[in-house]
Amino acid sequence: MSWTPYESTQRSPARNLAWEDALLESRERGSSVFLVYRDDPCVVIGRNQNPWREALTGAGFSVFRRRSGGGTVYHDGGNLNWSFLVDRDAWVVDDALDFVGTALRRLGLETVRDPRGALFVEGGKVCGTARRYFGPSVLIHGTLLVCSDLDALRASLAGIPSAGDRAVASVPSRVRNLADVLPGLTVRDVRDVLFAELAARYGACEPEDPGRVLPVDSWADREREHGSWDWVFGSTMPFTVALGPTRAQGDGTLYLRVRGGRADRVQSCPDCASVADEQGAAAEDPSFGPLPEAWAGRPFDAALLGELRAWAAEATEAGIPRDASVVPETG
Repeated sequence: MSWTPYESTQRSPARNLAWEDALLESRERGSSVFLVYRDDPCVVIGRNQNPWREALTGAGFSVFRRRSGGGTVYHDGGNLNWSFLVDRDAWVVDDALDFVGTALRRLGLETVRDPRGALFVEGGKVCGTARRYFGPSVLIHGTLLVCSDLDALRASLAGIPSAGDRAVASVPSRVRNLADVLPGLTVRDVRDVLFAELAARYGACEPEDPGRVLPVDSWADREREHGSWDWVFGSTMPFTVALGPTRAQGDGTLYLRVRGGRADRVQSCPDCASVADEQGAAAEDPSFGPLPEAWAGRPFDAALLGELRAWAAEATEAGIPRDASVVPETG
């Protein structure tokens, strides 16, 4: 098995995700790839996650959606991202974690593996993993918290509670930086032991910059996609959020259904949208109702949620307001 190492010199999350996609999708059987990169501060969600539930959107952190599964992670310059792109019948997550754990042992750091594919050092999570399959290939990638801004991490990974949500939810863990265990440790130190382990095992050479090797047309469309609203937000599975108690439902709770990342309709139960979809009966179900034109189809965000909660609070026993003219003043 031959290995080609890469190290990105870019800090653009969309570009690094695009390069990762291009390397996986162009990889030939028997030819393995190892990639490391860092990003500017951002939040990266898994393929099947809800960005509004996982991330505090609008708090100054860009949000990106990767093509692998798994949970949400925070990236910044103190967080080293690593990727193995190999034959899917040759490696599993444990192989990747064994590699990373052995490399960290070169620094005197002992890791503990958990069943979810994470590494812990002295009780704190320092590494999480995710996978993506593509034909005969598998991408196994993860993060290493070296000297990341943990306050920003905690602030960014907080979203809007949702209901009727079939998106994959992240599992919170207590995190820590490797530099907290080994003061003075740098991202460069960790990068060096990863490449030293690759050389010791497979005789790999010095890493190449993917930007100098990959044809632009192999990743440019992917970069645009990773930076697009349609991919990051619009591809979210339908979910609902509570608008609060309303007299129109006998002091029950009214819910907003979000579909395709946009405000869709109101309903009286958190998860009846999926049933109505399956039966094709939404129009006949009295628990469903259209939104006023002022909001129907608008991209969902915290500001829109605030407006709709104020609107729902104005609902009367006569029923849910249908006319945009009854929208309460906001701001």
